[in-house]
Amino acid sequence: MSIGVKVGRQTAVGTAAATVNTVAADFSSKLVKANVAVEEVRSGQDIHFAKRDGVSYEEWTVGDSAVYHDTVGYWLSNAMGTPTNTAAGSAFTSVFKFTDAPNALTLETTQPRRATEAYQIRDAVVDKMGFSFEADGTLTYNVNGFGITRTALGSEPTFTNSAINPFVAWKGQVAFNGVALGSYAKLKKGTINITRNRKPQFTVNNSVNPTTFTTGSRMVEFDLTCDFASVGEFDKYRNAETDSLTILFTLTDGTTIGTPALSPTLRLKIGTAFFEDADIDTSSDLPEITVKGKALYNSSDASLAVVTLYTATNFTTAS
Repeated sequence: MSIGVKVGRQTAVGTAAATVNTVAADFSSKLVKANVAVEEVRSGQDIHFAKRDGVSYEEWTVGDSAVYHDTVGYWLSNAMGTPTNTAAGSAFTSVFKFTDAPNALTLETTQPRRATEAYQIRDAVVDKMGFSFEADGTLTYNVNGFGITRTALGSEPTFTNSAINPFVAWKGQVAFNGVALGSYAKLKKGTINITRNRKPQFTVNNSVNPTTFTTGSRMVEFDLTCDFASVGEFDKYRNAETDSLTILFTLTDGTTIGTPALSPTLRLKIGTAFFEDADIDTSSDLPEITVKGKALYNSSDASLAVVTLYTATNFTTAS
């Protein structure tokens, strides 16, 4: 069992966010600390006389969780970068693309059921973030990342969840294999995963915490299962071709925001999708095809992938 988390964007590394907001998510974390009993040779059979207090950092995870338009942007702002915003009354069109050094996050949480120790993780960074969807299932996301060693909070965090509904997987429109948005009706399920390849970096500076978390090579991978009603996708694989992929999820529960009043949306776009593998499955009631590949850099988008949120939350601010 896990518990929710409060999240805030920091103005600078090392400075906790002034405001943290509740995110309904399957959050958990683990302290990674390298304590060692030092082996010494002292002309006897005993070898352990001293200890070494090791360096430490946090590994944290958000397991598969529902996607809410008012909070998912906190993770996106660190997995990709601060979005560019276009305001429409009380709503924002937030466009997320890859930047080299996204703002860090402050996380606050405690243990589920028995709140033994409330704690804060500063300078949290996203290493991996993925979206999963299935027509007869749910739309979810997951996140993995790092942060500096936890510090205890003086009191338990108060979780205040909004009444906003999450996105639903089947309420999506797809543009794939050269068709217009909403005309492609073959996608059954899939995943889109972002990887930042980050690692803690330690230096000799009288601190057990990492000096920074390195930013490695960026990568976007996809895994799509489609109804095999034509050979279009298989031909793309067979000929080592590329295509584009856009999935637009709309919250159609009556919620409207902005001027003019529009429904919240989440748009996932890979401008250049390269097919590395395709597998035709004839064991199902109807044949289906699983297509796997990676996003290539798209010069028109100036990014491997673009995520666009139409939401009432301003994710360009630091809180």
